[in-house]
Amino acid sequence: MSEEVPYSPRLLEFESLWRSKSRGPLIPGRRDFAFEEFRPWLGMITLLEAVDGGADFRIALHGTANAERFRIDATGMRVSELPPQWRAAVEPGIAAVIAARAPVLSRHRWVNEQFDYAWERVLAPFASDGVTIDGLASVVADVSYKPLFP
Repeated sequence: MSEEVPYSPRLLEFESLWRSKSRGPLIPGRRDFAFEEFRPWLGMITLLEAVDGGADFRIALHGTANAERFRIDATGMRVSELPPQWRAAVEPGIAAVIAARAPVLSRHRWVNEQFDYAWERVLAPFASDGVTIDGLASVVADVSYKPLFP
């Protein structure tokens, strides 16, 4: 998956929505978004809340399509409690978003005994006070999905 290939328009639309809510250098808060604005991404959005001062994140909402793809509903789990392969995909993205203080687009592939799944993701920060990152939104778009079981 080359970086030269454009990202999914759905991800770019979410990134654009996030940027429309930012106030100059200030990061938009979760409350700056009406729930209805997330409608185009329902099922493929995961919302995370910072815990322990941002040392970890709790999954407040794990989209139903995401749960179906990964065969687990992670709602309520902390990132630190996720299976190792998930943490390997999630933790670097969180670190990149915290460093960038802006949305980060990335591509991923995970093959295990159940599936071969490639996806794109935009991970964007929330900050209630405009400065301190206290939440994240992750929106994914499928690239390919192949079940590997009968």
